[in-house]
Amino acid sequence: MAQELSRRIKRGKSCLKVPFPKGTIRRIKYLKGRWPYLSESDQRTVACTIQLCDVNRWQLNVWDISLTAGSMWEWHSTLPVVAVIETLEVLFVRKMGWSGDRCSFKDANDALRD
Repeated sequence: MAQELSRRIKRGKSCLKVPFPKGTIRRIKYLKGRWPYLSESDQRTVACTIQLCDVNRWQLNVWDISLTAGSMWEWHSTLPVVAVIETLEVLFVRKMGWSGDRCSFKDANDALRD
């Protein structure tokens, strides 16, 4: 499949249009309810970011990209995971009243450690 895709791209033809495997990307409605302490908007943002993590997870498990490009791709695939962790932690600490509205990730870590 990868060779065919490469051939089509080189010839200027359209993508293979291979459907993404069903069940790989979790539905927003199943993810949103996990964080009742978040606003509807924040729940949706986190759920959409987790969907991106699902796509990245599948891609990382399917494709073998080596050299520096592979390392950079792995690094860039972890950034949405870090964003979810940071968002959930900061919003939880704010909700609990352990820090002010201008709570940073460091402030949230310090609050949880105490």
